[in-house]
Amino acid sequence: MVRPVSPTTTSTTGLDTNVISKITLDGDQAVGIGFDPASTKVAGVMKVANMFFKLLLTRKGSNPISQDEGTELVDLFESNVADEAVLFACAKNAVDDALEQILILQERAGAVTEEQISNADISDFVFDETAGNGPKVDFSVDVYNAAGESFTLEIPSIVVS
Repeated sequence: MVRPVSPTTTSTTGLDTNVISKITLDGDQAVGIGFDPASTKVAGVMKVANMFFKLLLTRKGSNPISQDEGTELVDLFESNVADEAVLFACAKNAVDDALEQILILQERAGAVTEEQISNADISDFVFDETAGNGPKVDFSVDVYNAAGESFTLEIPSIVVS
C-alpha cells in the first residue's frame, strides 16, 4: 500500500529541502510541519568555503574510504608545539594541502566557475605568548573562487598547553 502525499507538501527533485515548522504560543493553532519551497543549498563562494573548511579540519586518514582526505591541522590542536615559525609552517602546509585536494576534486567533478576554488592564503596569523593557559595561535584563511569572490574563514584558536 502506498501512502498518499499531502497536497500541501512541496514536490522536490532531490535532497535539497528545508524542513520547516510553525510553532506558536497560540493554543488554537496546531503545529505545522512541511517543506519550504525555497532552496537552502549552498552555492558560489560559500560552497567553496564550506568544502575548504571541512577538508582543513578533517584529520588526514580519518576517512576510511579515502585515507588521503584531510590535513594535519587537527594534530596542531593536540600538540605542544610553542614555536611560532613551526606553527605557521604547519598551518601553511595544511592550507596548501586542502587547496590542492579541492582543486583535484573540482577538476574531476567539473565544478561551475563560481564554485571552483582558485586560491587560499593564511591571513591574520597571531601568536600570543601571554594567553591565559599558554601560548595561543589565531589565524584566518582567505578563500577565493574562480569568479573573483572571496571569503574569510576564522579558524578555531590553537592553545598550546
